[in-house]
Amino acid sequence: MALSFNSFAVELNGTLGYTSDYVWRGESQGNQPAFSFGAEVTTETGFYLGAWQSDVEFGDTTTETDYYGGYRLDVADNVVVDLGYMRYDFDGSTETLEEVYGIVKYNNLSLAYFENIEDNDNYAEARYNLWFIPNVDVTVMYGMYTVDDTFWMATIGRALNDSFYIKAKMGVYRDAFGMTGNLFEGQFADHVSVGLTYNW
Repeated sequence: MALSFNSFAVELNGTLGYTSDYVWRGESQGNQPAFSFGAEVTTETGFYLGAWQSDVEFGDTTTETDYYGGYRLDVADNVVVDLGYMRYDFDGSTETLEEVYGIVKYNNLSLAYFENIEDNDNYAEARYNLWFIPNVDVTVMYGMYTVDDTFWMATIGRALNDSFYIKAKMGVYRDAFGMTGNLFEGQFADHVSVGLTYNW
């Protein structure tokens, strides 16, 4: 949705989503279905602001709300640099998490680094889109914390039309002690989920 204020143009976009299991950086956030929604405002100069909320389930925490903002810059052909700030708020007794981040995208490769403002539990990841596979979007991702927790994940998705997108995820998580996640221990994956997103 395009908006204009005295010749200053902004773009407003939103999402509504459902997933059989909300997995964040290799770990399930509740081992249960989750609904989410979000909205983002982007300016023609590259600045953006957004918010996103999802169901979670750990302890007395049932809702996660994220607020973020940043700047995206096309620095060369097929090269995008994204710098920003992210705040994760939770209901219940779970503490707020704040990060600053930098992301570099080149063609089908994306490299990202997230710096935790409060401590040194920082996070880095690499994603690559397997562009040569026809009819579906296939992305592989590897993530790593500075505390040596690592995971990999594969995502397969397909646009059903201009608004609806369906995807499936499969991943394996290893903590610093070599332990896997808690969903499919000892099997082919630690988590598997499917989801549907409506974009407007």
